[in-house]
Amino acid sequence: MHKPEDAKISLPLETLTVSELAAVFMERYTSQPPSKDNVVERTRDNKSDGAMPASAGNDAARAGTQTDKPSLSACMIVKNESDMLPCCLASLRNIAGEIVLVDTGSTDRTKDIANEFDCRIVEFPWTGDFAAARNESMKHAEKEWIFIIDADEELPAEAIDDIRDIVKRDDVDIVSLTVVNKSPETGRVSSVLPSIRLFRRNLGLQYEGIVHNRLAIPGDVAVVRTTIELYHYGYDLPDDRLREKQARSRELLERQLRKNPDDVFANFNMAQLLMGRHGTADENICRTIVDHAARVIANHDPAQTGHLGYFLMAHYQTATALCALRRYDEAEKFCVAALEKKNDYLDMILTLANIHLARADLKGAREFYLRCLELADCYRPDQERHDIIMHHLHSRHIAEYGLATISRLENNIDDALKYYRRVAREYGAYLDTYYLMGVLYLRRGEPAQAEEILTEEITRHPDSAMAHIVLAKALEMQGRGDRGIERLQAAHAALPNNVDILFALAAMLINLGRTDEGIGRIKTAVELAGDDHRIHFRAAGMFFEIGDFTEAADNYRNCLKQKPLWPEAYANLGNCCFRQELYGPAAACYETALALAPDNDLARRNLGLTHARAGKADFALAILKDYVAHHPDDFEICRLAGDLSLSSGQYAAAVDCYEKCLGADPTDMNSLFRLAEAYRAMGHFKAAEAGYRYLLELNSDFEPARDRLGEMAAAGAI
Repeated sequence: MHKPEDAKISLPLETLTVSELAAVFMERYTSQPPSKDNVVERTRDNKSDGAMPASAGNDAARAGTQTDKPSLSACMIVKNESDMLPCCLASLRNIAGEIVLVDTGSTDRTKDIANEFDCRIVEFPWTGDFAAARNESMKHAEKEWIFIIDADEELPAEAIDDIRDIVKRDDVDIVSLTVVNKSPETGRVSSVLPSIRLFRRNLGLQYEGIVHNRLAIPGDVAVVRTTIELYHYGYDLPDDRLREKQARSRELLERQLRKNPDDVFANFNMAQLLMGRHGTADENICRTIVDHAARVIANHDPAQTGHLGYFLMAHYQTATALCALRRYDEAEKFCVAALEKKNDYLDMILTLANIHLARADLKGAREFYLRCLELADCYRPDQERHDIIMHHLHSRHIAEYGLATISRLENNIDDALKYYRRVAREYGAYLDTYYLMGVLYLRRGEPAQAEEILTEEITRHPDSAMAHIVLAKALEMQGRGDRGIERLQAAHAALPNNVDILFALAAMLINLGRTDEGIGRIKTAVELAGDDHRIHFRAAGMFFEIGDFTEAADNYRNCLKQKPLWPEAYANLGNCCFRQELYGPAAACYETALALAPDNDLARRNLGLTHARAGKADFALAILKDYVAHHPDDFEICRLAGDLSLSSGQYAAAVDCYEKCLGADPTDMNSLFRLAEAYRAMGHFKAAEAGYRYLLELNSDFEPARDRLGEMAAAGAI
């Protein structure tokens, strides 16, 4: 408990509210592009005769030794694909009886590579129509089966035996497999989707659509959905290549939309392209996504193959964009509508979880995150009957990060660390997982573990100012403050204008007794801050802590120049004046703080202290009585109120105050003596005598009690 002269100061908040933290998470999550510009081809969701299981025990070595190739033509269209083409063609070596490669104008080594793999090269000038080029490739195919593949794709070795098996079946004509969009560098999967890539040549099927072309399928032909996967790497391109690819797609989509503004397929893919290219950080882009998705929802035809998939995905596009716009109630309606059609729609369930977290509904958010994890464990892409991109089948880390956030907000450190560790194990450095783990280890009093995880975070993100700060604190807690200062100095050298580092460095220098250096860092931070009232507020708090009340007061005054109605700054300025014994200005500051925030009991307490110190006992007592009525456990103030009551002859009030103090500490000598004095003044001599004698039992050398007993005996009062 602070003594009366130790006016309390409220330091800057170190944590945000639940709602603020949740909103920060939602903002960061929705700013992540979902999966570049994934598009979906039209497949079939009816007349399927079931999934084909993968062959057990198959591996790359086994597939590579078989030479009995089926009657299969791999057909592809290319232009300047020399970087990715070798991988694609190598994956076809043991399955394709021929490779038909339509080149639309390559100027790099694409055709040389194709010749090395004995491809049949067909020159086809680019006309701005992907379907035309795709159909040209099939026109030159001679085998019984056609397998459609792109240069940025790879057929896994384990899929080869499955293709051999399925093309032998007389009852199969069209095969849908799963395209897995993944990074060739990390292996991380961004999305999965069904796609028809294998079909009999004698069906005479043709593609339509100038961009993101679709295969036109007769209504009387069944599509078999299989476990076969095809890896696609085309969304993990260098930025310049990706921008070029997206710009080309956008130009073609715009051409289609000029012809038919309500085209379901084109509007869906335009919304998808915008999400992939820009994410949802730009408000205007979000609104455009919503507009295109709305056209999909309004114009879809449930009777047409694939339209239900577009309908569902348009709901996801809309909900994602609305979340980025923080229109959570509207976004939730689209999630619920989609889940009524498809109750295992993982993307929507994850979006709902994020919505609940953004609204600080931790219970609802936890429920949906856990549901995501359960569905991800049992969901099988080969059993999916809708033409739908699933962005979050491999996004356990997002749900677990959300669960970690919930646990952290609930101050459940053990569960938060459990989920963060899962995120790190499954994904690595997702958002600020490593940093937050370090913070939590520090809060749990485990600085060595914090040091280990934060060192890894800094290895990944050398410019992470907050990681440097917390690592320095972990070192300091282990008695290695000098090393902590080195860490902060290195961080400051890398980011010289980062005020967080300067403040952390100042605090550590001061703690190590290097106060002048610490003050220098604080002043540097203030200079960098300019008119930023938040920085002045932090600096003022640090100056107050080291006893430099003049500098603290100057910084609080600077705060009030920028934010003149800030009650906390007025209260803290009053504290500075109090400590400088400027009781008039202190009282004025506290009164202003109370006028702005009448419930500020801390300012009320300190105003009472100020009046008491200034000798205005009546004012002080009135204020402190009101304060004590609401804070009976502030025994220091109870004692002061008792002293003021005693000195002003309000003995009953004094007794009440002292008894509150003694309820907490029956051996409080000062309160015991003053209580006995109050009883004596009221003429309750036996009660007073009992108090004085109890004091002598506690301390036989307590002369004030001995003197009072002598005086009372001489007066005949006892």
